[in-house]
Amino acid sequence: MRKVIFILLYFTLATASWAALSDSIRVTGRVSYANGDAAYAIVAALHPTDSSLIAYCITDDEGNYNLHFTTEANNILVRLSGFNVKRKIRKVKAVSQSLDFTAEETSITLREANVKAQKLWGSRDTINYLVASYMTNYDRTIRDVLKQLPGITIEGGTIKYQGTPINNFYVEDMDMLQGRYNIITDALKAEDVATVQVLENHEHIKSLQDQIRPDAASINLKLKTKSKGIWTKAVALGVGYDNGMLWNCEGNAMYFGKQRQHIIYYGADNTGKGADRMLQHYGSSRLGTITLTDIIYPGTSPVGSTLWNNEHAFHSSNLNRLSKTAQLHYSLTYNHDIQKQESYSQTTYLLPGSNFRVVSEDISSHLTTNNSFVRLSYENNAQRNYLSNTLDLSGQWRDANGAVVSNTKEMQQHAFNRNIGVSNYTRWVHRTEGGNGVEITSYNSAQTNAQSLTVCGGLDARQDIDLTRVSTVNEFSLIKDLRKHRWSIVPTAALKLNYVGMKPLLQSAISPDNGDMHYLRAGVNASATLKYVNNDFRLSFRLPLALTHTQIKDETHRTRLCFTPLFNLQWKINDSWTIASGGSYGVQPTSWPQLISTYIMSNYRTTSRYLPSISDSHMGSVSSKLSFKDIMNSLFVYIQGKASRSWSDVIYGTTIDNDARTIMQAEYMPHHDDSYSTTGNVSKGFDWKKARIDITANYSHHYGSILRQAVKTDYHSNNFSFNVNTSADILQNFRISYDCSYAFSRSVSGDYAHKIRTLEQSLNLNLSLIRKSLLMNITARHTHNSGLQEKTDYAFLNCSLIYRTKRKIEFILEGNNIFNTHTFISRSDTQLTQYFEIYQLRPRSIMLTARFNL
Repeated sequence: MRKVIFILLYFTLATASWAALSDSIRVTGRVSYANGDAAYAIVAALHPTDSSLIAYCITDDEGNYNLHFTTEANNILVRLSGFNVKRKIRKVKAVSQSLDFTAEETSITLREANVKAQKLWGSRDTINYLVASYMTNYDRTIRDVLKQLPGITIEGGTIKYQGTPINNFYVEDMDMLQGRYNIITDALKAEDVATVQVLENHEHIKSLQDQIRPDAASINLKLKTKSKGIWTKAVALGVGYDNGMLWNCEGNAMYFGKQRQHIIYYGADNTGKGADRMLQHYGSSRLGTITLTDIIYPGTSPVGSTLWNNEHAFHSSNLNRLSKTAQLHYSLTYNHDIQKQESYSQTTYLLPGSNFRVVSEDISSHLTTNNSFVRLSYENNAQRNYLSNTLDLSGQWRDANGAVVSNTKEMQQHAFNRNIGVSNYTRWVHRTEGGNGVEITSYNSAQTNAQSLTVCGGLDARQDIDLTRVSTVNEFSLIKDLRKHRWSIVPTAALKLNYVGMKPLLQSAISPDNGDMHYLRAGVNASATLKYVNNDFRLSFRLPLALTHTQIKDETHRTRLCFTPLFNLQWKINDSWTIASGGSYGVQPTSWPQLISTYIMSNYRTTSRYLPSISDSHMGSVSSKLSFKDIMNSLFVYIQGKASRSWSDVIYGTTIDNDARTIMQAEYMPHHDDSYSTTGNVSKGFDWKKARIDITANYSHHYGSILRQAVKTDYHSNNFSFNVNTSADILQNFRISYDCSYAFSRSVSGDYAHKIRTLEQSLNLNLSLIRKSLLMNITARHTHNSGLQEKTDYAFLNCSLIYRTKRKIEFILEGNNIFNTHTFISRSDTQLTQYFEIYQLRPRSIMLTARFNL
């Protein structure tokens, strides 16, 4: 009996081994020099998406090699490298085959060097940053480290690589937050992350990775082993005082495993920083609030804090892998916020004939907002099949009160806005074994919105609006295997429908009005996409023909046939140089808010009414970007330019009366606008003192026309900006960061000319008083505005002390606005309008915060 069992077990194992071997891939070949001599080298198989290693081998004495591995990818990269051997990479199908290499000799200069861990490395489309090599004693979260990485910048919370916003943010190859990545960057400790990966031209859908890829990159965080598969919890509690009691608290719990990921966040705050900064969404959202009428709000200062708030924010994201390719994601977001602000503004309008009209406003507001958002999504991302479905539910309730003293007249304002929406997005991709396939996408949404505005004082009026909006966009396209055919023609068809129903009611002694609106726009698109692919050179022309019908019930309608071509070029010249270019011609019909024929009170001093005349705005644009990266020297450079022209037969403008009330209007008046811009950036990291420098320069020119007092006025403007950001460890326990931004703007129209120069400087000093235990941070900021007459310069100072215990509990003592600056004044100029604003800042404050892990 034992012999029988042994024989069966042996047979089973042998069969399984044979089955495994039969599914494996074997790549063999010979590596030799041009004269036929065998070359000693390393041959490796890599994943095409991130260049990670699958298998490798070393050539024998005859130059032969034998790679044996398994993979689910459709294609692989085979890399040749070695001592004095020039590196070569070939992209081939993931099948057993014979592949020979002709090796080329290259000289290597050896210098005396200290062996250190490589801080930056990569291959093809993947760059890896070793977090430990960039992290300093003063960096707490991964966001602090991201700011130090060459090639990466963070602007207003948006993460950019080579000047372009990223399209995905992964943790261990899983995108749990789907655009709300501030929660991760501000909560995940830097010491828990091993590597930051940048995936250039990243295409998330596996079945489309052989097609023309996006221009944007993605970021993937590789965690340390100790941080995987465990719950990490952190809490921060703070209390302080300015002219009243200050408090804030934050708590988060995170879990990152192979099969599931979770994050729970709660924040509450009245310091003016805003807990909702953690919940900001970076990406497209079609369920935004529709606002046609609202109060006038105070401005927000570019420096200091003008916000008095009481806020509570909650977010929970969960991602579960159902199988190797399928996953389920569900999230909930809620935010409750009460905001108070004050400011004084003076707006100067240039009128025809070199006259001016000045509007002075002393504004205060009290805004209460409730936001909720629920998402449920399913995704199956296999090699030849992709299916995803995302269901979004959103709701927003806003209640605003405000007071305005304008030109000696005092008015009270009250506005209400309720927006509820639902949307569903489905995408399906199927590829055959031969490489051809089909892609279907469908987006459907519905929104209902109720809003009102009541004004009392110099003008007694009430505006009520009820809105309903329904839209659907459905597209169908074929897919060709670009690995087999350099040229291909792919047909695409689309069906679009957008309906808006509106019931406005304006109660006013000046212009009482009432009239419903029913707007319908339907379109059928048929296009052919011409693609050319030759290794890393990819070119596509999209040639869409659209038949659209626009109708406003009981008023007007129009049917139009449009041709709107566009092209896109991607050329990865080599591992260092990349060119991306594009161009398009588009036709934009009159938007439905500009077809409302009844009076709409947008705010207490602006009323609009348009003739229901459907027209088109045309726009043509071209852009190009040249990028360079030298990973070995931590150098990243790009330069990009864009030129565009828009033209239309209808121009929209304003008429301003003596009481500073504005009436929006439209006139038949052919005109065009031209814009040109160019941007250059250099980002360089240094091993010396962990230094980094980032330099950006931008120039733009705009020529346009505005309609004011029923007269068209031409103008042109020039803008130039220059930004430098640098940081370094000057001494062992002393790090300095400096940021400088200079901007120059000039507007010209006839005899009118106005120019403004602004300068902003920020100096950040970090000192380690007791190594890794007691740290000090000093931030000094200076601003200059040449448009101001009395006080053109302002200075601000913040300071903090950080004490860390052996149990990694942090105590932070902060002092903000130490100079106790109460007001900040700014001045700007755009489209022949000058803006002068005085912001009321929060006073000097002190705050003590304790942050600890549970």
